[in-house]
Amino acid sequence: MSETLVSVLVTCYNHEKYIEQCLRSIFNQTHKNIELIVLNDGSTDNSGQVIKETLKDSPYNKTHYFVHDNSGVVRTRNKGLQLINGDFFLFVDSDDYLEENYVSELLHSLENNDADIAYCNLVNPENGAVVVQARDFDLNTFLVGNYISSTSLVRTSVLGDVKYDDSIKQLEDYDFFLNLVLVRNAKPIANHSTFLNYRVFDVSRSARGDLLKFYEAYIYILNKYQTIASDEIERAIGIHFDKNINLAFENQYVKIYYITDGENFSEDKVLKFKFEENGCVLFNLPEEVTTVRIDLSELPSFYKRVALINQESDTEILPSYSNGDIIGNYVMFKGYDPQLIYDVSTSTQKTFKLIYEMFNVDDINRDDYIAKTLSQDLLHLQKQVKELESYRINYKQVNDERNYYKQELEKMIVAYNSVTHSRRWTIPTTIINFFRRKK
Repeated sequence: MSETLVSVLVTCYNHEKYIEQCLRSIFNQTHKNIELIVLNDGSTDNSGQVIKETLKDSPYNKTHYFVHDNSGVVRTRNKGLQLINGDFFLFVDSDDYLEENYVSELLHSLENNDADIAYCNLVNPENGAVVVQARDFDLNTFLVGNYISSTSLVRTSVLGDVKYDDSIKQLEDYDFFLNLVLVRNAKPIANHSTFLNYRVFDVSRSARGDLLKFYEAYIYILNKYQTIASDEIERAIGIHFDKNINLAFENQYVKIYYITDGENFSEDKVLKFKFEENGCVLFNLPEEVTTVRIDLSELPSFYKRVALINQESDTEILPSYSNGDIIGNYVMFKGYDPQLIYDVSTSTQKTFKLIYEMFNVDDINRDDYIAKTLSQDLLHLQKQVKELESYRINYKQVNDERNYYKQELEKMIVAYNSVTHSRRWTIPTTIINFFRRKK
């Protein structure tokens, strides 16, 4: 095992404060046959200088340093995948650092269990809290949520042509390992004898970011592998959304942005109200406001009714734009970040009431379950279509008769004109007029 070459790839962007500790934790590994590859993703701070100075102390003959223009962590990792020469490899983010036995323990897990991916706990070095626990691998639980970090040890031979998907900005590690497991049949194994020192910041790649982007990435990833593990993915979606969608809406807000002519919507001019299943919001705006944008949460959502009422005139203002589908009173937002824009320039008193009522999409037993409501509407529309069809048939019959008589009348007019303009008709007419003048 000591002869096994392991490629350790460090990606760095503006981590001058942490990169030295990260590199020295790699220098101190008990496993000594390491290829160290450092990729500087266009750092604008002093990271580059710190890296150069620190690498002077590298104990590894195979030490490489690359600098390129900023392209993001996904493309940087893909560049790194093309550089590895080891039998195994792992990525390390420059703000994290390794325990001395990290590589050797993960390598031991792989070789003793004939596995391809070894992962471990992620521990916050500031307080010792376990951020992500390395649970024993099970595809069903893994599809519900990721517990394999990017700093896992991977057998190079299982990689094939798999790489990080640069079309997503979140959960790219999850997608990468799911690809290895489902497409390349890689075998993961949990290790409990070491851990990764994983820094957690309030604003960093460590946070999942806003819920919108998380769900977008999660659904995109599961859809990629739908044909490979359809039953497991369907089950995961059920578990995931039954548990999280209600919680998601509990943390959502109705945001009302307002601007005057020539301005752009921004967080500087916004009113926020707690999102409810059925809501009624009263609000006042400055007199100079001309346009209002209403964001009903950040999630896909479906409404029986959304109405903006001018309190002064007690009239409803219709939206000038929506990124959802408006069907009668129904407003359907199939995508994230639902928006309705209203022109309120003609309202003298800027006092409004927003009313919204969601469809029930959760409880199939309720009478107002969305499928029941829409199916009733569909039956009603089908009945109307049949009635209109009978009217259409009657109209066609009447119209055909009308066209027939019209054609007959046109024939009569043509016949009449042909007689009155003929020579046999004009000569008697001239004689009659002559005798009239003689009287």
